[in-house]
Amino acid sequence: MEKDRKKELQNKVTSGFWGFWIKNYRLSYLMTILLIILGFVSILMIPKEASPKVELGMVTITAVYPGANPQDVDTLVTEKIYKAIEGIEGISSVKSTSSVGVSSLIVSAKTGVDTKDLRTEIHSKVSSVSLPTEVKEPNVTAIATSANLAFSVYLYQKNNEASQDELIERAKVLHERLEKLPSVKSAAVSFDAVLTSSVVGASDDSKYDAEIIVKDEALRAHGLTLSNISQQISGFNRDIPIGNFRIDSKDYDFRISGKNVYTSDFLKTPISLPNGGTITLGDIATIERKYDSKKITNLVVDGKNYSAIGLVISKTDSASIFGVSSEAKAEIEKIFQEQGFKDYGFLYTSDVADQIITMYVDLLWNFVSTIGLVFVAMLVFVGLRDSIFSVIALPLAFLATFIMLDKIGYTMNSLTNFSLIISLGIAIDTVIIFVQASSAKLKLGYDPQTAIILAFKEYAVPVIVGTITTVVVFIPMMSLPGIMGRFLAFIPVTIFGVLVFGLILAVTINGALYRAMVKPRNTYVDNLEMLEYLDNDQKELLLLEREGKKEVQENSLSFRARLISGMTAKYRALMDRLLPKKWYRRLAIALPVFFFFFGFNVIAPQINFELMPADDNDELSYTIKSTVGLTSEAMDAMVGDVAPYFANDPEIKNVSKVTDGNITTLTINLTPKKEREKNGQKSAFDLEKEMAKKFESLRSKGLHITGGVTAQGPPSSGAIGINLETADNSHFQTLVSVAKDFEKYLDSLPETKDITNSSSETPGQFVFRLNKELLAQKGISPAMIYSVIAEQTNGITVGSIKDGSKDIDVKLKSSTFTGAVTPDMIENISFSLGNTSYTIGNFLTVVPQNSVANIVRDGKNVQITVGADLVEGANSLQVNEKVLEFAKNYHYPAGIKYSAGGAQGDNSELIVAMMTALFVSMMAIFATLTWQFNSYSRPAVVFYSVLMALPFVLIGLWITGNPFSLMFGIGFISLMGISVNHGILILDATNQNLEKGMDGYLALTEATASRLEPMILTTLTTVLGMVPLTMEGAMWAGLAWTIIFGLLATTFIALFSLGALYYELFLKPKKPNMFKRIWRKIFRKNRSQNTKSEKNSQNDSKKPEPVAQNSLQVAENLQNEYNARMNQILEVA
Repeated sequence: MEKDRKKELQNKVTSGFWGFWIKNYRLSYLMTILLIILGFVSILMIPKEASPKVELGMVTITAVYPGANPQDVDTLVTEKIYKAIEGIEGISSVKSTSSVGVSSLIVSAKTGVDTKDLRTEIHSKVSSVSLPTEVKEPNVTAIATSANLAFSVYLYQKNNEASQDELIERAKVLHERLEKLPSVKSAAVSFDAVLTSSVVGASDDSKYDAEIIVKDEALRAHGLTLSNISQQISGFNRDIPIGNFRIDSKDYDFRISGKNVYTSDFLKTPISLPNGGTITLGDIATIERKYDSKKITNLVVDGKNYSAIGLVISKTDSASIFGVSSEAKAEIEKIFQEQGFKDYGFLYTSDVADQIITMYVDLLWNFVSTIGLVFVAMLVFVGLRDSIFSVIALPLAFLATFIMLDKIGYTMNSLTNFSLIISLGIAIDTVIIFVQASSAKLKLGYDPQTAIILAFKEYAVPVIVGTITTVVVFIPMMSLPGIMGRFLAFIPVTIFGVLVFGLILAVTINGALYRAMVKPRNTYVDNLEMLEYLDNDQKELLLLEREGKKEVQENSLSFRARLISGMTAKYRALMDRLLPKKWYRRLAIALPVFFFFFGFNVIAPQINFELMPADDNDELSYTIKSTVGLTSEAMDAMVGDVAPYFANDPEIKNVSKVTDGNITTLTINLTPKKEREKNGQKSAFDLEKEMAKKFESLRSKGLHITGGVTAQGPPSSGAIGINLETADNSHFQTLVSVAKDFEKYLDSLPETKDITNSSSETPGQFVFRLNKELLAQKGISPAMIYSVIAEQTNGITVGSIKDGSKDIDVKLKSSTFTGAVTPDMIENISFSLGNTSYTIGNFLTVVPQNSVANIVRDGKNVQITVGADLVEGANSLQVNEKVLEFAKNYHYPAGIKYSAGGAQGDNSELIVAMMTALFVSMMAIFATLTWQFNSYSRPAVVFYSVLMALPFVLIGLWITGNPFSLMFGIGFISLMGISVNHGILILDATNQNLEKGMDGYLALTEATASRLEPMILTTLTTVLGMVPLTMEGAMWAGLAWTIIFGLLATTFIALFSLGALYYELFLKPKKPNMFKRIWRKIFRKNRSQNTKSEKNSQNDSKKPEPVAQNSLQVAENLQNEYNARMNQILEVA
């Protein structure tokens, strides 16, 4: 009879969803095996990269207008293109830069707009724009980060005697050989071969024009002109089709072949002289290469300086990054063994494969560290078997997440990898709660299967709701705007996947897996408090399943069990003493509120702001600027040999120095961070301070130096900045003047350094004003004057040749204009019209004027940005407030306005979106809790414990030296989703107790005490899971410390303050309100027949708050009732 009853009760427990997966354990095992296989296949197949490939949602438009100054480029090119595209619906913003000879526009797409489609529409609009005939066809390109970059390599000659042409020719050999490899997509020749650009495709710096330089004295001696020579070259340099003719029933093509194949062929062209006779072009001319790029590259290796050229190698979409790295390097090393390369050396830089290997070693170490810390924490609370199961169950959720990432087209990269570490500390809570609850019920005397299912039923609702609240906070972060928003989307998507799959597995196959690991116990411990949560059937089944088992006392259990039991008992006793006291409840509620205001008013102003904090990484980068207009050769000479600056620093592997015009970029590659730490060497920040001192000699030359440790995140005008704008181009010079005032102000602040101004002036410009009346008298058109000047200064294109796959233009040019050009030289240009010769200077006058290096527009408005970095220790929020105050009070001329710039202003859209995501997340959590508790006020109590933790987060950031940052924002949003789980557990248990008829005070005390162990355990495991991230650099440390300090504070508040607030609002006996008390006093004498009842009522209203019974006494009474009822059941049976 007892066996039948036991079977009946067990079937009742195992019926439904929760028991399905344990009863059908073979199906659960099969699904686990399938998940493991598919997960490992996804791990092998999913692309792996150092940084995520992101569609930037940007299109660039570049138009070249040779020789035009920025004002002309802006008016004649940039404005026309902008007007043509501004009406396109998918465009979010347009920023343009007009510089000498180049118009560049960057178009940002609205969220959700396909960049390729937008690029097509823009190209169509731009093609219809009427531009000056001298403007080359605009290039419209969609840009994105490239996941195909593999590595770069520098080439140099060991004795440093090779010319630039010789280096490029050797680089082209590597280019051709490498691009024949099936895994290599491209091997672009580049002076700046550092993989720091986020734009797809490296520039090809091997492009050049072939210039035929005609000696000016030879032209005069033979009576020739460039125009005459070009006509003769064009006459010979032609392939002319004759026709198609039939011979013996077959058709043949007939053609004249005269086109030159090599540049040397042009020098063989016969030139007829005006006075008779013929010479070859080679008699009066030579050929030179003029590369499109004016850059000069030097490489510092082993303390020596070398002229260098680089190549950037990209892989095909299907190739493995490790495969292409191995194959390409093998080919390079083979080439350098050949005869023509024995005098040359090479150096690999920016090796993505090495970066990925290092990243995965770090990931594995962090994963093992996190698992180890979580395992130790669990071992204290739930024992060896349960701890082992917990740390092996969560990786199943990882495998499911890998499958999801692979299917949606994501890659494994630095963001997804570290997101897995973050999610490990968060998602393991779901496993832990079920394991701890099952372990507690096993200890009570249930069989394993019953214990697991009852644990699921008891905790299912709070765990599911808790996971939902954690998941929903990450959804708004998946759609943050801008480039950084697209990058950061990898974090919430990955964590979302782990949390969702972790929950699904926890309520399905994990139960069967846990059942397989758990052994039945032959002992049990009577726990009066836990019996209160059981219904009658559960109590009856417990009694039946205890048969044959031996009861043991708490003091005979292991030290671990006694520790947990003692901790719970002491907490319950403490709450028994404190919670009835009004002063304690008021203090427990008010104290967090005090810290809340203290944190915001005292601590928050002391914390700095950095959108993405710089980290001790393996690279320093410096930009050195001189006067705009300086040539690359002059700038390179001014900076000089930089090798001595790095001679005594073993941390530095190599340095690349790339000079382009008046700008020199130094990229300092360091040995890996862990290697430097192991050898006791300097950090990147130490080297930054050292470089600041060493570069003083360069600053003394008037050079402007900015940079240091490579910052993370999107570029900005500096930590501090102001954008000055005008809608009217005629106000530009006024705008320049205002910008100088702001530049002076920033320079006057002691907290600022490295002031920048985007409107740097050039040495000037020469304006040639035509004498229109004289031109009209002579019958000469202005176009003819321009044509003559252009032919002499820019040359005449006379043909093209093939150099490999490239088309090379061949230009004819006078030797007079191959070097420096002065206004006098242009004035002395002569030309003929009919039989009359003229000089250009007769028809124009020269006027020198000021000029700027570029004109920047944000949409229609002309914009100048003035920015600055901060000295060490300066608070960006405080300095930014000063600058904005100055900007607010500045007296602006008509038509000039300002907007905030710098890291905060330039990323204001992202910061606002993050705040919006925070608000949406709060509303989503509140809605979920409202649905669970069917109340508005109870979710507010849960939010109290979350929001009151914020000041402790601020204190944590201040103590650890971490700034407010984007990762802090993500960390706090994550914290909200995690920390509400404590409140959910307590309120859910309290409601269960109230439904069972418990007194309000007792229901709250018992609920908090019964949830003490899972709350502490989940807090401990999450905190320990975040510890390894605190050592992974400033970016992840801000997020990790936010969660650590916030969760510790939330747990403390939930244990000691939340109950007090809940009791005051919902469980405390209510006194009659004031109007009822007045009514009773007025009519007291007229209701003598009810005197006795009125007195009782008044006495009740004046009673002090009831002191609840001791919870152990109540539990003993319930246990006695339960025992008596069970005896009756057994007698009937």
